Amino acid sequence: TLQHSYINMKLALTVSALAVLSAQATNFHAPLRASAANKVVTKARRLDDNGDDQVDEDAWMADYKIKFVGCNADTNFKDQDGNVEYGVAMFRLCPADSCDDDERLGCSTGYGDYVVGLNSFVQGYIEGKEEEQGDDGNNFNIREYAECREYEQEVDDDQNADDAVAYFIGPACSDGGDDIKLQVYSDEDCKYESETAFGDIANGWTLPYSDGGLVSSYCDACYGANDNGEYEVSEYCKQNWEEAGKCEVNMETFSQDGQYDNYCETIEEVFPKVKSGSAGKVFGWFVFILVVVGIVAYCMWWNKKKSSSSDGVMA
Repeated sequence: TLQHSYINMKLALTVSALAVLSAQATNFHAPLRASAANKVVTKARRLDDNGDDQVDEDAWMADYKIKFVGCNADTNFKDQDGNVEYGVAMFRLCPADSCDDDERLGCSTGYGDYVVGLNSFVQGYIEGKEEEQGDDGNNFNIREYAECREYEQEVDDDQNADDAVAYFIGPACSDGGDDIKLQVYSDEDCKYESETAFGDIANGWTLPYSDGGLVSSYCDACYGANDNGEYEVSEYCKQNWEEAGKCEVNMETFSQDGQYDNYCETIEEVFPKVKSGSAGKVFGWFVFILVVVGIVAYCMWWNKKKSSSSDGVMA
């Protein structure tokens, strides 16, 4: 009948929509895997001032963009020299052609995850930028506080500078761990936040970047032109990669030393919410699909029941 045809058409459209959603969800959480060939970029070669052939060991980074993805203030990081930094930053190297500014993690395939000391990360970011970011017009040089440093207070003529309480300024994680800001500390290691507001020690001035935004969350190319117009790997990528703990099991292009995986477990422990962000979206799609399947099944059952009732009446 016309009514049965209409119901069947609605069921067909619903099933078609379900198929499309299922395909999208499958693509979103497709298993991450490195290339079976473990491709390593052929090392670019250049000539030094003496005309000798040299190997550019960082050439593989040209295929990537770097993206800051998270910050954890409760974890310490020990660098290669044994120095301890309080707080760590997590960044990801994403394939240059697939890094998405709007995605928290930047990409979902072919990436490497890294953790590095918070001060080192910010310092590498600021030093690696071509444009000067230091002067905000109030004689506050942001470059000086890329790492923990004592703030030079203005002292009155009748006040002894040696008697003034020392305050320190350095990077800090935002409350949600998704941003980096500047903060006033009471200790030279920038471990303990000061109870004194910056305005109280700076004649009412507001501390720049105290609400975040110290480091961009956009995808930054690891390969580009320097001030001389020569293309090279950026210091931002190179310095942070060299100092970071690495998890590169998902990368298809990597350094001549191979893929590092010594920090994979640590990254999972330190940034569980960040790493599970994409999994949460997939779970949401899964629940939605279950609901649609339930609706389709109910419609089919109701259609079948109605057809049986109609046949019984006609008999």
